[in-house]
Amino acid sequence: MLTAIIIAIGTGTFAGLGGTSAWRVRSQDASYAALRYHDLRVRLPVNVDVPEGDLAAAIGLIPDADQVAVASERLIVATQIDASSGGRTVLVPGEIVGMDPKAAVDQLHLSSGRMGRAGEDEAVLEAKFVDARDLPSSGSI
Repeated sequence: MLTAIIIAIGTGTFAGLGGTSAWRVRSQDASYAALRYHDLRVRLPVNVDVPEGDLAAAIGLIPDADQVAVASERLIVATQIDASSGGRTVLVPGEIVGMDPKAAVDQLHLSSGRMGRAGEDEAVLEAKFVDARDLPSSGSI
């Protein structure tokens, strides 16, 4: 009897969790599509630079290049972030990501504050970083 109960619980759990797989994949695909989130990200080794446009042009050289719907090059630079405020010191490693606010890939979702303006010395911080450190929605970093 106990064996039958254990098998029933195991089978029910497996069936219940297994049944969410198709939904989970569709949900992730929809989320990625809404924010135009990347499926593939390519990073160059540290201290390796290439002229703007060269990586995007190289996509045409790979097999099945027609499978790439859109690509976007970005300059990403390691930095230290000083987001100290209210007498609290907040100094952490971070990344500066150069991007067009209307980027074709990895669009920003603004949860509070306002979007930075091109050509201005402004930044948009990741929401989880702001929440974890209880930072204000605007200020200086």
